[in-house]
Amino acid sequence: MYSEWRSLHLVIQNDQGHTSVLHSYPESVGREVANAVVHPLGQALVTPSVAGSESLLKTDKEVKWTMEVICYGLTLPLDGETVKYCVDVYTDWIMALVLPKDSIPLPVIKEPNLYVQSILKHLQNLFVPR
Repeated sequence: MYSEWRSLHLVIQNDQGHTSVLHSYPESVGREVANAVVHPLGQALVTPSVAGSESLLKTDKEVKWTMEVICYGLTLPLDGETVKYCVDVYTDWIMALVLPKDSIPLPVIKEPNLYVQSILKHLQNLFVPR
């Protein structure tokens, strides 16, 4: 009954949906980029401004680029704030499936299933041994 599951093992193992283009650069470059990009997003979730908590990201291109950075950020050591902010941002965006908020980018709200599939692949990086 489950004999075909073994054949999926290599497909799953070879899936590169959880890697970022930042893995091609030296570790220090990826870390600096992740810190610079993720911290403003994470801070906006923790301390929303008086004007509201509208997302900084407006276009599909901005969201996808940011997701590449967050994907890398999830591979960083767990002792810093960057990984926490990456998880916070993705947790917020996953809520687009059930309760869209102003803090979620409009492209994610418009196509939540598409983005959440990528987010779940990226979250796999949390469980990779460091």
